[in-house]
Amino acid sequence: MLISHDSRLTIEAVAAYARGAAPAPGLSRAPAMRERIHDNRAFLERRIAAQADIYGVTTGFGSSSRNTFTPDLARRLQHNLAQYHGCGVGALLPEEDCAATLLVRLSCLARGASGVTWGLLERLETFLAKRLIPAIPAQGSVGASGDLTPLSYVVACLEGERQVYHRGALRPTADALRDEGVTPYALREREALAMMNGTSAMTGIAALAWVDARRIADLACEMTGLLVELLEGRSAPFTAEVNGQKPHAGSLEAAQRIFAMIGGAKARYHRAPQDNGAAAIAEIQDAYSVRCAPQVIGVLYDVLAFAKTWIETEINSTNDNPVILDREDEILNGGLFFGGHIAAACDALKTAVANVINLMDRQLALMLDRRNAGRLPENLVATRALGVEAKIHHGFKAMQITQSALAAEIAKTSLPMSIFSRPTEGANQDVVSMGTIAARDLRAVNAMSRSALAIQGMALRQGFYIAHADGLAERLNEPARAALERVAAHFSPVIEDRALDADIAAVAAALFEARG
Repeated sequence: MLISHDSRLTIEAVAAYARGAAPAPGLSRAPAMRERIHDNRAFLERRIAAQADIYGVTTGFGSSSRNTFTPDLARRLQHNLAQYHGCGVGALLPEEDCAATLLVRLSCLARGASGVTWGLLERLETFLAKRLIPAIPAQGSVGASGDLTPLSYVVACLEGERQVYHRGALRPTADALRDEGVTPYALREREALAMMNGTSAMTGIAALAWVDARRIADLACEMTGLLVELLEGRSAPFTAEVNGQKPHAGSLEAAQRIFAMIGGAKARYHRAPQDNGAAAIAEIQDAYSVRCAPQVIGVLYDVLAFAKTWIETEINSTNDNPVILDREDEILNGGLFFGGHIAAACDALKTAVANVINLMDRQLALMLDRRNAGRLPENLVATRALGVEAKIHHGFKAMQITQSALAAEIAKTSLPMSIFSRPTEGANQDVVSMGTIAARDLRAVNAMSRSALAIQGMALRQGFYIAHADGLAERLNEPARAALERVAAHFSPVIEDRALDADIAAVAAALFEARG
């Protein structure tokens, strides 16, 4: 696709480029696009020539905006803005997050309301095409006035400074530019502020995290369906007849996905009495962690729906300050750099993901506890294969501990970040969004969820191996069989006790290959 003043870049397109699955979108050369950028910039330059007071161009920044400057200092002012914000700390963001940030910033500036030159847009396009990805420290943004410190690293790299990810390595920007035949960019008036005073770092991180959260929801449905098959549970909780009575779109989607995993589902609306009337009464319903799955996973699907709208609105918006409105003959100051919607979207997503992983933790407990699973040995020990030695082996006993630790840490990390606004920058930024931290928290929650879902898939694989003599695996339908085989390709059942850390990593990677 081509980026222009009226194009719409999707989360999926951002993720495809950032993760190396697609080339960089190019910049539209349509006459209307060039005119939009040229007219907008020309209007700004006329105002500069008229010696108008323009925030961040002929005035200082933030609490320093009372300082005014002559036009001859305006370009140096832009260079200094990127310099003094070079105080990011912590580990570097992964290359994919930095790539998403760069692409999102081009999309935002291409709207034609930021006063930038065509040359700046072309230079961003060149960086994307040659995959010269500015390396950005993870910490240092409060999410308003935008991602000032993270985006200062993008500006500095355009000028040939700091470091970039390039050809699979972290390199000095100057060396990478020289190898690619690219000269350092000379900033024009306002261009550093236009680059930095926006939400593109938090939005880029959030876009990739959204893709992973969607994958988490889909996998949770797959694994719930496999669990119902393994425990020969009832299909009624996943029917349209039941869920249509409270038709939240997310719950309907989750129920449909789970139902599709269950072979012969309509014949299993109810479970036949096991031994006698008393047993039938005791088992008239399956555990909450099974039959409430559509209501838990469904919340995540519904949050994903509104979060996608919010994130894509941010991707395709002008979100710096001031906005340069040439058609209205105005330069207006506002708060478009405030990342409140990204913060709220990420806070909601990480809470919904945390609840899904708690569900997986409880489902694992069902499989491991002989009193609940009934037909499976305690801790999923392969008793038939081990014979008399079964007493000295432990199956998934420690795997449950790891799963519980992950669920607890995910719950802790899901604490909303948007409520932690605090005044900063000489009290000029007296309310802030904390959107970048919220996005990083969501990414951390997703990373831990990968391992938790890998453990869940391995336990299901172990369970079907143990129940092999009962022919359960052979009765799975095609979707369920494919889901189980995806895990089985990277994990052999546990017979004798062995370390499983490498298996967890391998299964996690396989499960998330299908992400965007």
